[in-house]
Amino acid sequence: MPETYKLAELDLARRSEIHRFFKQCPDIIFVRFYDGEVIVQEGDAGNDIYLILMGSYVVEKSHENPAGTKPAILATVTSDLGNPSFVGEMAYFGACLRTATVRSSMCTHACRLKPWHLDVILDHFPVLTRVICRQFTDRLKNTSEQLRIYQEQRSMKAEQVFKNAGEIVVKKGEKAEVLYPLVLGKLKNEET
Repeated sequence: MPETYKLAELDLARRSEIHRFFKQCPDIIFVRFYDGEVIVQEGDAGNDIYLILMGSYVVEKSHENPAGTKPAILATVTSDLGNPSFVGEMAYFGACLRTATVRSSMCTHACRLKPWHLDVILDHFPVLTRVICRQFTDRLKNTSEQLRIYQEQRSMKAEQVFKNAGEIVVKKGEKAEVLYPLVLGKLKNEET
């Protein structure tokens, strides 16, 4: 179970955009996750968003591997005060269930945001907005690449083949390695 901590524990520059954001939203809760603790759980309906200020976490998907095996690790992310990251924003923006489990892989300092906090970020804090946009861009590129690989692996390598009258298409007893859909013409079955 994560424990709360005081922002003063982190060496956060008082003039940084993050610090100004925390001053504008004093109801934010600061939580610390320890190694192995779940930050968000795949399939849950929660709408909390976590701004990871310092620490490391892994993103896992259980449906990527067969039942009874360890979840597939999709990413390992390390964040620091100069390079924070968001966790859980996909469920908020997509109004859907959590798409992955995120597990702390060391002591991770975060703050728990409610949806209206994200609205404040998008309206007033461009540096943090760029962090979210960069994450979405990375996810989109990754998804596009995975889709390309999937399509390549499963696509039929179709090509047109023209046969002349009397030409043999397949021979009885040979292993069938090609599917020939007949588009035009007739096939004649000859027993040999």
